[in-house]
Amino acid sequence: MSGTRLVTGVFGAVAFLPLGYAVFRSLEPLWLPVGGGPDYSLLQPLSPLDVVAIILGFVLVAVCIVLVCRLPNLEKDKRGAWIMFLLFGSIFAVPIFWYLFMFRPPQAQASLGNL
Repeated sequence: MSGTRLVTGVFGAVAFLPLGYAVFRSLEPLWLPVGGGPDYSLLQPLSPLDVVAIILGFVLVAVCIVLVCRLPNLEKDKRGAWIMFLLFGSIFAVPIFWYLFMFRPPQAQASLGNL
């Protein structure tokens, strides 16, 4: 495995962490006891792990925006759309961006002629 593929794989694994953590936190009430215990509330303050996931999400979006501006195989007219998608749909957009532009080799990407 080349160094580039290793970095791409690690970035991909990290790209899914904020989304996975958000799903975990939203499903958390399903495995709590009925009533949630005497001091449980759905309006809990942020835990340190929540803060780390939020910061990681911001860092991933920033890295992806830099990559959008530098990728030669991304069409110039789509760059603005990708930046908006990354800013407004960050935890969903980062894994999609990773798969489309980093995981797949450039020659495997679909073009209008291949559809």
